[in-house]
Amino acid sequence: MNTATLTNRPLQSGFLMLALGAVLLISLPLVIWQIVLPGVDETTALLYTRYTARVSFLFFLPVFTGRALQVLFTSGFTRQLVRRRRQLGLAFALAHGIHMLAIMLLYVTEDRWFSAEDGAALFIYFMLGLMVITSNTFSVRRLGRGWKWLHKFGMYALFVGFFATYLGRVTDYDARIEGGAIAEHLWVYILLLFVVSSAWLLRIAAFWKQRLNG
Repeated sequence: MNTATLTNRPLQSGFLMLALGAVLLISLPLVIWQIVLPGVDETTALLYTRYTARVSFLFFLPVFTGRALQVLFTSGFTRQLVRRRRQLGLAFALAHGIHMLAIMLLYVTEDRWFSAEDGAALFIYFMLGLMVITSNTFSVRRLGRGWKWLHKFGMYALFVGFFATYLGRVTDYDARIEGGAIAEHLWVYILLLFVVSSAWLLRIAAFWKQRLNG
């Protein structure tokens, strides 16, 4: 067995653990709801959609901020984040894919389907799909500099999706409550908006640190 095989085995095992963890974290609540409740209704589907979105967001954060954290706070932990970024990214893609299934389940319970209003979200999922199928050494070599720009654009598309969602939840919170929407406490959305904004600021700080250091 060569050194490359020994080196790649921890990465592959790490991805499998992350992937299985994502599936369990996201699927278990739905299984429980299916057992406790007589089927999935609109409220259950909505809650499941929110739950899967939060879990995928947790997977997104280390992928989005890993390299910036390495630049700003170099340590063994941040080096591991960068080293395992591909595995974390694929685990996030899996989690976000299950979130899409949750959205589809919600639409079925609401007796509707995707429309033009979902265009931005569907484009983000399209970009995520491109990132997944090019997350391999072969694609990196074939696409060259295009690979970097594809993944950078895709990452920021995902960021904008999370940012716009949480910003919208904060700004139209009163209107949603008055409209009878099932909403969480305002502070939850403010916290999520703060976290995603902080992730963006970390990347900006890392960019300027590298720029100033030449």
